[in-house]
Amino acid sequence: MLLVVASLFNTTNSYASHDEACSSAWHVTGYFTPIESEYLQTDKTKINIERLGESTHASAFLKVVMIEGWGKTKDGWYLGRFSNKWHKSNEPLNALGKPLDVGSIATDKNIIPTGVVLKIPSLPNALKDQLYISDDVGSAIKNTHVDIYTGEGKQAEAVTYEITGKDHTVCRLTSI
Repeated sequence: MLLVVASLFNTTNSYASHDEACSSAWHVTGYFTPIESEYLQTDKTKINIERLGESTHASAFLKVVMIEGWGKTKDGWYLGRFSNKWHKSNEPLNALGKPLDVGSIATDKNIIPTGVVLKIPSLPNALKDQLYISDDVGSAIKNTHVDIYTGEGKQAEAVTYEITGKDHTVCRLTSI
C-alpha cells in the first residue's frame, strides 16, 4: 500500500515554505451543501429523520442532498444522508463527524490517508493556491480521484463545475 502511494507522488518540488510531492492525471470533482430555499418548493416529500421523526422537504432539494451528502433546510438546520438514513445536524459534517469547511477534500483513504495536506496547482484562479485537507470520504471517490468541498448554495455549486476535470496535478505536502 505505501509503495502505491509513494509511486503516485514521485515528483518533488521544493518551495520556500514547504516541500511537495506531485503526480498528474488526477480526476478532480467538487461537492457542496445545497440550500433548500434555492429549490422549487412545489413538490414535497415526507422523510423520517433518525431520532427526530417525520419531516417534509422539497423533493428537488432531497435529491441533491442524496448526492452531495448534506443540505441546509429552510429552517436553518442541516439534513444529511448516510448509512441509508436521514440525520439532523447544526452543520454539515465530514466523515470524521466534524464540520465541513471549504477546503475539505474527500479522498480514497487507501491512496491519501486522513489528515494529509494537498495542493492542486492545476485548478483555476485562487483555488490553485489553496491548501486542502483530506478529512472526508465518498462512495465514488476511488484511486486517483479527489472531491473538494466548495461551500454552500448555488454559487458553491458553480465552483464544482469550474474545477471538475480529469487531468489535474495533485501535490502532497511533505512539510508546512
